[in-house]
Amino acid sequence: NDPELARKINDGGSELYELKKQKRFADIHLKRVRNAIKDKERKEAAEKAAAEKKEADGEGKDNGDDNKKEEEADNKKSDDGAEPAAEDKSPKKDEADDKGAAKDEDGEEKKKKRAGAKKWAAPKATKRELAAAEKDAKKKNEMYEKALKEKSLRTEPVGYDRYQNPIYFFHHDPDRLYLEITKDAPATYDIDPSLPHLSKTWFTIDSKSLFDNYLESLDIRGKREDDLYDDLTGTAIRRYLYDDIAKEAAIRSKKRELENLEKKLINAQNKCD
Repeated sequence: NDPELARKINDGGSELYELKKQKRFADIHLKRVRNAIKDKERKEAAEKAAAEKKEADGEGKDNGDDNKKEEEADNKKSDDGAEPAAEDKSPKKDEADDKGAAKDEDGEEKKKKRAGAKKWAAPKATKRELAAAEKDAKKKNEMYEKALKEKSLRTEPVGYDRYQNPIYFFHHDPDRLYLEITKDAPATYDIDPSLPHLSKTWFTIDSKSLFDNYLESLDIRGKREDDLYDDLTGTAIRRYLYDDIAKEAAIRSKKRELENLEKKLINAQNKCD
C-alpha cells in the first residue's frame, strides 16, 4: 500500500466532487434560463395572438355598437317625459358602499403585492443572462474534465441504466464507452449452486452514431437513466468518439459529386455526337 497515492486519490476525489457540483449547478442554471426564455417567447406569442383576435372582434363589434347607440337614443327620447325616480339616501346603503370600496382597495393592494413578489422571483430571460450562463457552464465543464485527466482517481461508473448495469468511461482510453451488462448465466456453465447464476459481458460504444442511439434508448422518466443522460450529455465524451456520421456524410457528398460529374460527361458526349 502506498499512503501517498491513497492521499492523492482521496484529495482528488474530494476536489472532483466539488467541481462536479459546480458543473451540475451551472448546467441547471443554464437550463432554467433557457426555459425562462422559451416561456417568455410563448407568452409574447400568446399576447400577440390575443391582441390580433381582439382587434378582429372589435371590427365586428363596431357595427353592433352603432345599432345599440340608436336604440339607447330612442329609449332616452321615450323616457324624457317620465318623472325621475327618487334617490335612496338611506344610511345602510351608504355604509354598504363604503365597505365595498374598502374591500376593493384591499383586494387591489393584495394583487399588487402578489404581482411584485412574482416579478421578484421570476428568473431573468435575457440574451445577456443566457450568454453568461452558457459561458459559466462551459467553464465549469472544462474545469471538471481537466481535473478528470490530471487527478489520481478511482475508476467510477459514469452512471447506471434501468437494470443497474454500470457504464464506464476510462480516460486512458477516451475513444469508447464501456457497458458492463450482467445477465443470467447459461445453463451449460458449471456454477456453484450457492452463488448467483449471473455472467458479465462487456460492450463498447465507439462511434457517435452508436452513442446517439444509446442516448435515445434511455428512459429519462426514471431517475437512474435521467441522471445517466445528464452525465453523458454534460461532458465531452461524445467529442472523443469516432465521427462516423461526418465520414458517412462526406462519402455521400463525394458520391453525389461523382454522379453529377458522370451526368455532365454523358451530356457532353451526347452533344458531340
